[in-house]
Amino acid sequence: MKKLLLFLCVLAYADLYDTKDYAKAYPILKKECNKDNANSCYKLGKMNEFGLGTGISYSYAYKYYKKSCDLNNKEACGELGKMYYLGLGVEKNIKKANELLENACKNDVYSACDSYAYLQKTEYKVFKQDELLKACNGGIASSCVEIADKISPVQGIDLYLRACGLGDDLACQMAANWYITSQAVNNKIANFSDLSDKECKNNNYKACNSIANVYRNLNNIEKAKEYYDLACKLDDSNSCSSLAVIQEQSKEFELGIKNYEKACDLKDSYSCARLGFMYKEGLKDNDKTYIKENASKSKKYFKQACELGNTRVCE
Repeated sequence: MKKLLLFLCVLAYADLYDTKDYAKAYPILKKECNKDNANSCYKLGKMNEFGLGTGISYSYAYKYYKKSCDLNNKEACGELGKMYYLGLGVEKNIKKANELLENACKNDVYSACDSYAYLQKTEYKVFKQDELLKACNGGIASSCVEIADKISPVQGIDLYLRACGLGDDLACQMAANWYITSQAVNNKIANFSDLSDKECKNNNYKACNSIANVYRNLNNIEKAKEYYDLACKLDDSNSCSSLAVIQEQSKEFELGIKNYEKACDLKDSYSCARLGFMYKEGLKDNDKTYIKENASKSKKYFKQACELGNTRVCE
């Protein structure tokens, strides 16, 4: 019975942390950390480092990361290495940072691989391609870009696409540029969805938006709409707005209005302003009325857009 209650307690604090109810999670995690629960100590380190449910305290972040690392939490060891490298909460120690990050990387802590490669480049002028590739394959977009920038465009395109799928806008732009200018790279377009779908379908709205932007740059509007729609369903206001613009341009007015409304509700100023103009002027096409002129609704949307920073529609 005691084991069951302990298990339920652990689930409870995990849920509080995962649902970002940090203020409630903090005292429970602290209690578990005092019982040498390595994962709880690691989460406390994160919370103190970034001010989640408590004030930012690098000294406490260091304290909890160290305890978690001492309890063999490899992710905490990676974070501890970062603290030593940056001198956060502890005196800067490049040698110690290097050891911790290298070991964490060997234990498949991908963020540590990225940090280790950065340390090696900045401190020792050594390019660690294997570690960067490991981080890239583990989902660290910046590592994918770092390698791609170092090698030829044809070799690097898959890495740009991988980073794009992880939500790196610059990588998406680089991929689009090379598709447009290089036939050798253009031949890889068939592989694009395979390289990017996984991240997008894993509810990474930023990845969905980035992929949609690439397809839009390549003038593949149907694919762009598909990915903008996925991101919009994940409540990305920018994607809802972009989708609405495309739908309006293709005269899918009912869908466009619906997505402008959703984007406006998600605090996209352009969408609120666009709705304001629609209600001010009305929206008709081929004798079909989609929006009737309505001064009060127009004023309401202009007011929302103004409050969201679109000064052009402020009265």
